[in-house]
Amino acid sequence: MRSVSSSTAGWLRLCLVGGFAAALALAAGIAFAAPQGGASQVSTSVPDLTSFTVVKNGTTTGGLAVAALCFDKAIDAKGLGPGTAIAITLYGYGANKLSLAGASAASIPGNGSCASITIPPVGGVGVDLDGFTVAAVTQGAVRDAVGRASVPGAVGVTVLGSPEIKPELGETTGPKLLAVGRGPGANQLTYVFNRLLDPHVGPPASYRYVTLPGPEVDGMAAVLTAANEVRVTFPGPVSNDVQYSVAAGTVKTQTQLVPNPTGALGGPVVGRPTIRSAAAVSGAPGAFDVTYDLPVTLADPTKLVGYLEDNSTVPVTAAEITHPISKPDVVRVTFGASVSKYASLITKIVDTGGAVSGPNLSVRGEGDITTPPMRAGFTEGPDLISVALNPAAATASYTFDGNYGSLYTGVTAAAFHLVNSDGTLSAPATSASLTGSNTVTAVFGASQFASAVGGTISGSAAVFDYEAADCHGCAASINIVPVTAGGTTTTTTTTLPAGKVRAVRVGLRASGRRIAGGRTRVSFKGRIYLGNAFNPAFCFGKVNITLRHQSRKVATKRLSVGYRRCTFGQSITVRNSQLRNDGGRVYALFTGNRFVFPISSGAAVF
Repeated sequence: MRSVSSSTAGWLRLCLVGGFAAALALAAGIAFAAPQGGASQVSTSVPDLTSFTVVKNGTTTGGLAVAALCFDKAIDAKGLGPGTAIAITLYGYGANKLSLAGASAASIPGNGSCASITIPPVGGVGVDLDGFTVAAVTQGAVRDAVGRASVPGAVGVTVLGSPEIKPELGETTGPKLLAVGRGPGANQLTYVFNRLLDPHVGPPASYRYVTLPGPEVDGMAAVLTAANEVRVTFPGPVSNDVQYSVAAGTVKTQTQLVPNPTGALGGPVVGRPTIRSAAAVSGAPGAFDVTYDLPVTLADPTKLVGYLEDNSTVPVTAAEITHPISKPDVVRVTFGASVSKYASLITKIVDTGGAVSGPNLSVRGEGDITTPPMRAGFTEGPDLISVALNPAAATASYTFDGNYGSLYTGVTAAAFHLVNSDGTLSAPATSASLTGSNTVTAVFGASQFASAVGGTISGSAAVFDYEAADCHGCAASINIVPVTAGGTTTTTTTTLPAGKVRAVRVGLRASGRRIAGGRTRVSFKGRIYLGNAFNPAFCFGKVNITLRHQSRKVATKRLSVGYRRCTFGQSITVRNSQLRNDGGRVYALFTGNRFVFPISSGAAVF
């Protein structure tokens, strides 16, 4: 059963005592969440998306779902309406999406930078906001007091309490069977899953338990009794029950309707093999050893199935099965070359029942292998994690997370734009190409970098990973839209005296966070990148930091570069009024020892 954390309990009490206005105020207090992929927050002179926080989740019996959509600057309350909701799209980890076109938007009393988003039920079922990992807005979702449109962006969905989406062993995007308990009736069992479920809980006969002597008993009635629990009634009193299972596709997640994979718990069963574990074979790509609790012989190998985290299945053929003589309880599955490219992404292998015998046919079972990195801010496709601007070369490098391996060679150049400090977008890149396993370098006109502070991708399928090309039958893994990240600017020097160590550039990142007392703490960290004849001992020196708001100098600081580490970092605290509540820029100027020439610099926005 899912427990309620103390922080969640406090929030629930707030809802009950103070009403949803108080809960919205609490959610709106989470001003900054992680942008999609953990990228740096872009900062322009217009509203930039900072968070999407769930205030009230929809239930299976209906009811409204409520969220707080927040920006880094004040927004015009009069401009909120259907257009705001239409601009919002929610994405699940498996990239299932939900447009909030039918929702409503309103201002939140006492908070001028956030909007309350109210989402009606879909098909009589409340929307499970907790089941989504990313919230994205298109350009112009809101406007500021003078009518300027907000920039596009995407952030992780913030849940006030224990998240529904989190890394779990053997997990897919479908509901995973977690536990089975007796009761409440003598002929009933309760099946508990890790996701909120759609009310339609499938045919009762798909729920099964196996008794210690081996016979199987299928359900005769099933009903959803809690958000993630199904109560199953069997023909007679439940007794000698030792193993439990649910067939694939029996239940689906609430709202996104992703079906469950085959799930099984418990064992052993007398005379009927049960999977004890599954593990990748070291040094043999695409090979897995499936270990049972009894010595086995092959029966129907096609009853074995591999699952990827996106809930896609990888079938097993008889030709891919071997049975090592030295390991009578092990069946080795060696997938072919077309599968071995992504076999490391298989999260579990399932016996749907009858794959082996020993002496009787095996029961349903699963062997969990890996823990997919499911969490807020990410999808199972490529997620943008950084943008590096290089004005001298007129290029911008967009780097993706690579959780699913390498990007495929196809890139859509027209989808890549720069974000300007006034919130406008540049013309599309003139060309773009894959320059690393997970990096795309886009070429722009040199003049387009004059006021660039970040980058954005304006269309889906701008990039996709090799799963879409090589995993036939798997879900295509493409980037979602829109994705925006603040840019780290690099300055490259090309005229250098021969024989000197080359301080090529200063890499710099910065972020701002409002703290008590009407102040903002600007944190920054950087690294000095040296070129030929590199020797870390040459790296010591000084960095002059200048914090500016537009053209006005706000603060300065002089730091030492870490000896032999080539790194530096610190923070500066200033009044909010000094930044006019719309961020600024941090500049770093590095002066090294006599062996390092010339002076190098870098800049970052926050």
